[in-house]
Amino acid sequence: MGFSFRNATNSTLFISFGYFNLLCRPTTFVKTGWYRVDPGQTRQVWSGFVGGQTFYYYAEDAFGRRWAGQFFTQVPSTPYRWCWDTGCSTCRTVGFRGIRLGLLVANFTLTLTAIRSASKSAGPEALPSKGISSLRKIPTGMPGRKVGRPLLGGRTSNRLWLTKK
Repeated sequence: MGFSFRNATNSTLFISFGYFNLLCRPTTFVKTGWYRVDPGQTRQVWSGFVGGQTFYYYAEDAFGRRWAGQFFTQVPSTPYRWCWDTGCSTCRTVGFRGIRLGLLVANFTLTLTAIRSASKSAGPEALPSKGISSLRKIPTGMPGRKVGRPLLGGRTSNRLWLTKK
């Protein structure tokens, strides 16, 4: 059981995600990254039951494609695990997308793809963003008790960001 990302693009993705955590106040969400996911690879980032949870994610690749949304926060280029409202002087601001999972969902894989396939999709897919809205939101909601945990191993520096400077 868990929450995973599948890379259905032709390039390596660097992914950050956020999850509910009562220890972070006032936003009660944690953000963590960077998970490197090579083409065709699936990486699990959360272990345990995911039903009723809300997750947030941001991804990018070397072609400038971003899977982004309207939930803005600061992220560093190095591996991190911070409360949502934590930032730094060398961070950049990115927008995360939110996804709320149904109460009966035990296991969930989100497929990140560059274009929609002509054939039927095997599961949920997220297309890259055309731009980031100027509307600023912060995560809200208070799912039930915590029934899983983030998998923090295998995180890496976001090499795409480091080479853009």
